[in-house]
Amino acid sequence: MISGGKVYPIVVCLPPLTEQKRIVEKCDRLLSTCDEIEKRQQQRQQSILRMNESAIAQLLSSQNSDEFRQHWRRICNNFDLLYSIPETIPKLRQAILQLAVQGKLVRQDPNDEPASLLLEKIKVKKEKLIQDKKLKETPLLPAITQNEIEYTIPNTWCWARLANICEFITDGTHYTPKYTEHGRIFLSSQNVKPFSFMPNNHKFVSEEAYQGYIKNRKPEFEDILLTRVGAGIGEAAVIDQKLEFAIYVSLGLLRPFKEFIDPYYLVIWLNSPIGTKHSQKNTYGKGVSQGNLNLGLIRGFVVSVPPLAEQKRIVEKCDRLMFLCDTLEAKLKQGRDSSEKLMEVAARQVLAV
Repeated sequence: MISGGKVYPIVVCLPPLTEQKRIVEKCDRLLSTCDEIEKRQQQRQQSILRMNESAIAQLLSSQNSDEFRQHWRRICNNFDLLYSIPETIPKLRQAILQLAVQGKLVRQDPNDEPASLLLEKIKVKKEKLIQDKKLKETPLLPAITQNEIEYTIPNTWCWARLANICEFITDGTHYTPKYTEHGRIFLSSQNVKPFSFMPNNHKFVSEEAYQGYIKNRKPEFEDILLTRVGAGIGEAAVIDQKLEFAIYVSLGLLRPFKEFIDPYYLVIWLNSPIGTKHSQKNTYGKGVSQGNLNLGLIRGFVVSVPPLAEQKRIVEKCDRLMFLCDTLEAKLKQGRDSSEKLMEVAARQVLAV
């Protein structure tokens, strides 16, 4: 509440009565114009969003890579309109990822070694590592049931439990770290975003603590980090730098059999709407806290596995399409920034009159 003593001394500039009326009239007209412009902008934006949703639905309805190309061509023909606002780009990204893990993004090559043989080779290698005491034996996972299969995949693909295509799936230390001013790099969930390994903003722990933390869980180049505690649960990135560090419990560490499973493909699956759905479904404690993604349930994720050669084609095509999305988003942002600057200049000119 403002007291009258503060209001009464305020000096107000007062134009002649006839000018007051002209000011009110002009303000009414200008504000009405602003309302009309805003209304038309909202209508245009809603129209673009509806068209985009229809285009994405057609894209997701693709039964194979040929249909994907047909729908994609239609989108390209109307690209300037469909993707003229930044809000449409995230949905395009998600559609690309979903099609990638369903086998609809690239053509299948009958000369590719089928994924079923990959799984057999992984099984043999895993048994040998266990026999040589280089890998711990893990409990057998249940067979995949029909209820767990959410979509159809090409004939050359296979379904597999995540643990059965990885050397191991573990997490970081459960002990609360004692941070130091210098020492060994220590990372947590804040250092991982979808497709982005971001170790720069890190903390330090002592050499002694580091050696304890990396016992049985030392991250290596092209392993995968998966956030399992915090605001962005289920976000995954490949360790794409040769860097020594330890991790906190908020991160899961996955090491696929890299001879047979491309870690970059697996990260596509984990960050896709399908992978994200698995993470959300298996997150405990939501509502009470930010929740945590159960490690045992991560091992049971049912993953669609393409032939190795196709995994690499998928990764390559996703990289190209995501680069396109990044470029488009940057241009739209630049355009919006330019518009805002133009409006600012125009506003100053109006105020200067």
